[in-house]
Amino acid sequence: MTFANEGEWLAFIARDHYLPMITPEAVESALKDCAPPIVSGKDWEWLAMAVRRSLASTMQNVSDSPDRTSNAAICRELVGLCEQISGAYIALQRRSNEADMQLWNVAFKQWKGVNALAADDDPDFDYNRFERALADLKWLGEFVGHAAVNTKQQKANWRTTERKLLRVERGHCLARVYESAFGIPITVNNWPSGMHRAPSPFMEFYQKMVALAFGERATPDLAGILKLARRRHLSAPYAVSEGEIPGL
Repeated sequence: MTFANEGEWLAFIARDHYLPMITPEAVESALKDCAPPIVSGKDWEWLAMAVRRSLASTMQNVSDSPDRTSNAAICRELVGLCEQISGAYIALQRRSNEADMQLWNVAFKQWKGVNALAADDDPDFDYNRFERALADLKWLGEFVGHAAVNTKQQKANWRTTERKLLRVERGHCLARVYESAFGIPITVNNWPSGMHRAPSPFMEFYQKMVALAFGERATPDLAGILKLARRRHLSAPYAVSEGEIPGL
């Protein structure tokens, strides 16, 4: 892959193409009724770039995401394969003398050697290969069974837990972007419970950005998620590589 300039290369490694819907126009429209004024030196184009790149950094491969196949399903699949392999091995081991003799006869007819005694010592004699394959089949069943037994059991509600951690990570990313864009510290209240009639400006910002990026218009336990994100932010603000989000 080639790039026309350094800007195209940076946009690619920053994964701008992951969330193309995060445009300056879309961000401005989403925040028109709730955002504080953007600080001098920054604009909607910068904010869209910062939101797009920070949220893209949290996106996972399917094999790592909460939507991946559960370990329980993987274990069931492996157990099923083990049973099929073991069943085939047992059936072959229980073959009749007549079936076994036919296997040997067919192998001998296809063999290009001299006599039956020599065939027994030839590793390329098909019947000898059959016996080696049978031993490998036994090993294969044991290996697949071992893999099933060693598939880690996941805790109940693991998908919910991982989705929560992912939302906290996104809040952590957006906290630094918000403060850089608007020049004010993030705050989080207990809305919709308690005396608060509306979410804090940062809570609204988070909700509108994840709605724009991922279609999530109502984050479960928004206050709890963003309180954890704020704690992370105060402890260690979201770190980016040099040049990844210029001006952050």
